[in-house]
Amino acid sequence: MALAGAALGCATNPVTRKTDVVFVSEAEEVRLGNEAAAQVAEEIGIVSDPRLVALVAQVGRRVAAAAPERSHGYAFEIVDRVEPNAFALPGGHVYVSRGLLALVNSEDELANVLAHEVVHVAARHHAQRQARATGVGLLALPGLLMGGMFGGPLGQLVGAPFTLAGVGVVARYSRGQELEADDYGQRLAAESGYAPGALATFLTTLEREGRLGGDDAREPDWRDSHPLAPRRASEAAKRARSLAPAGAGPARDRNAFLQRLDGLLVGDDPAEGLFDGRRFLHPDLEFTLVFPEGWETANTRRAVGAVEEGGNAQVVFQRQEKANDAREAANGFLAETAEQVRLDVARMDAIDLNGRPAVHALVVARTPRGDITLDLTWIVHGGSVYLLSGTVARDYSDADRAAFAAIAQSFAPLGSTRRASIRERRLRLRTARAGESLADFGRRTGNAWGPEQTAVANAISDSAALRDGQLLKVAIPQPYRPSAQ
Repeated sequence: MALAGAALGCATNPVTRKTDVVFVSEAEEVRLGNEAAAQVAEEIGIVSDPRLVALVAQVGRRVAAAAPERSHGYAFEIVDRVEPNAFALPGGHVYVSRGLLALVNSEDELANVLAHEVVHVAARHHAQRQARATGVGLLALPGLLMGGMFGGPLGQLVGAPFTLAGVGVVARYSRGQELEADDYGQRLAAESGYAPGALATFLTTLEREGRLGGDDAREPDWRDSHPLAPRRASEAAKRARSLAPAGAGPARDRNAFLQRLDGLLVGDDPAEGLFDGRRFLHPDLEFTLVFPEGWETANTRRAVGAVEEGGNAQVVFQRQEKANDAREAANGFLAETAEQVRLDVARMDAIDLNGRPAVHALVVARTPRGDITLDLTWIVHGGSVYLLSGTVARDYSDADRAAFAAIAQSFAPLGSTRRASIRERRLRLRTARAGESLADFGRRTGNAWGPEQTAVANAISDSAALRDGQLLKVAIPQPYRPSAQ
């Protein structure tokens, strides 16, 4: 209680000018935000295309220049995720996903999204949320690895479900904070010279995109933490009528803006591996792996894995180290893990996986939070040792043993036929012909998006009769060329 009282403080919110309760100093926010940003880069990945980076940074800096002055600056980056997402970390790191960029149709829309996130930072919503949620302790950082209950190699295995479940990186603010970020974000956009009504148009696009394929099939994104998009769009449109952009603002040439998005990767990035049903293929690392039917799969830059329905079992596959000796890698892993917790090695055997040397071990980790059964297989492939780790949150059964063994047995080199079949999709711009339907336009241009997806991405009606020369975004497949390893 004494520590809580000492940490508790009141601060004037520089956005609303109200008094808020916070536990964390701005300097601590910056430190924690920088640490979290390093995790975002490692676990999710940052898009490095200089044209796209320059676009987001340019718009972000313009918006941030009108924000309340802070002791820290802002950094604007693009995360390598398919889901339409935007989020901010305490201390000024602001992100949009490449999936969100594919849905944006004007600089004004992008500016309103970035302004919304800048308000979260400027108003110190992270610190407020932590204070109200816990009353004590450390700043909660959104959507990141929980670090595992343990550190080191065991923490990486046990914490893997949080990585897999958290790949959307969605900040969990209160509804009031979200609506506040909408309100003041639109004001900030207007002060920066952007049209505040563009928030409403983008929210409408986002809602339409969410209905494609059903919300149950998608991963977490901006809709999950940002409530009631239809209501928000209506309120944003109403609020915009009382706001006017300051000054001349940037040029509002939609075609020129879209040209800056040309070449954006849309859909899965083959460089990080991709799923074809239950089968995972990694063209750069030259392997394929099959996960059990009904398990929820996920892929991050560090690992690929799956969780059994109900969450009682999981499997994670990741590269452990550059080496050619599976037993040596296994011994090193077990020795390092044994420095943290007591390990009981039930058995350890050399095995053959389709002509590839491997080592299998069944291990029980005696942790303070209970025993964890680990079904571990080390596989040598391409000058590296990979670790396939299965864990269960109940008694280890023959069914678990069979499931993990089947996954291990499915590991194989990718092969030239499968490699040649892998495509990536790039956002390209094509011009329509007068009176052309979206279906006809798609067939003529080789668009991989169907009419509904094309309509959503371009913020037009599904039944729109296109104008001659109208510029539209499309997704064009092309062969994927793996980078040199």
